[in-house]
Amino acid sequence: MNSINIIGRMTKDPELNYIPNSGTAVASFDIAVNDYVNKQKVTYFFSIKAWGKVAENVTNYCKKGSEVGITGKLIQRSYTNKTGNKVNVIEINASDVKFIGGNQNNNSSNKNENSFQEEIEPLDNVDAPW
Repeated sequence: MNSINIIGRMTKDPELNYIPNSGTAVASFDIAVNDYVNKQKVTYFFSIKAWGKVAENVTNYCKKGSEVGITGKLIQRSYTNKTGNKVNVIEINASDVKFIGGNQNNNSSNKNENSFQEEIEPLDNVDAPW
């Protein structure tokens, strides 16, 4: 089973792009997730990809500092960088993004909770430019 659920804050605004041949929307963003190991705070950073309507909604309603819950699966891919070196990447392919509400600078007691959810297609069928 390949499933992951995490809650964290966006470290930058999501970037929306469209796959050239299919027109499929893809949003890329990173989140920071805090955890405690041996009573010490540890922060983990995850790269996220959201697709289709989920990608468009995330881009329209979320920004740097937004707290989000991510449900998805881990994807490993590789590419050759500009210097010719092979780079392996592990990221989360989000099937559900919940906007928990507020951001670090605006902690309102009236939090909205919205969910952006969509079935994701296998990456084998997508001609991605990266």
